[in-house]
Amino acid sequence: MKRVLVLSLLAVSLTWWMPAQAASKGVRVLKATTSVDAAPPGARVVFQAFATNLGPGPLDLWVGYGTLRNIDPETVRETCIGPFFAYGYGEWNPDDPVCEWDEFPEGDVLIVKVVAQLAGSPHQVASVTFCAYGGNCKTARIRITS
Repeated sequence: MKRVLVLSLLAVSLTWWMPAQAASKGVRVLKATTSVDAAPPGARVVFQAFATNLGPGPLDLWVGYGTLRNIDPETVRETCIGPFFAYGYGEWNPDDPVCEWDEFPEGDVLIVKVVAQLAGSPHQVASVTFCAYGGNCKTARIRITS
């Protein structure tokens, strides 16, 4: 009886653990950051997302931004920063709000940088949400001050 209970608990724990392991693979936005915690309306600020390919092997890594809140859309400038083989990291400007990289190396990091001007009023929050292809999203926020 004791052996059956131990084996049953082991089977349940493996079933619970396996989906978590499977979910840790693929393309992920690891974090979203800002250049400052707070700034007044009209300030130019930087929002960044750090995304990676957790494998297995090279995968298409597409990370975009959307849901701009209290940001002047006319001032938004996006830059993609990623690995260039043996040459280290390089930058490029995409033609849309998505940094697209086919066959992105497993374990490398892609940085999506958005520079924009804050709109809104004091005591509000400005934010940019970054999403990886597949639905994993993170939001970076800045408090608007007077």
